Amino acid sequence: CDLVVLSKFGKFEAENGSGLLPAFGDAIAAGTPVLTSVAPKFMTAWAKFADPYYVLIAADRQAIEVWWAEVFAAALAAKQ
Repeated sequence: CDLVVLSKFGKFEAENGSGLLPAFGDAIAAGTPVLTSVAPKFMTAWAKFADPYYVLIAADRQAIEVWWAEVFAAALAAKQ
């Protein structure tokens, strides 16, 4: 797939290493972009888990579309 969308990196992932953490890890290991949300109180845990493989973007449609266009273009260029 081109993109994995996961509902959130939240309490279970941050505090217990459970929940969707394996799905996040599998996507990152496969080099597949992940779109998710992270509450501010879990940002430290997210950064520890995902660094350096993440960027922060605003939670609005235009920011997501710009991010996706850049990610998709880079993936196409890498395939050529």
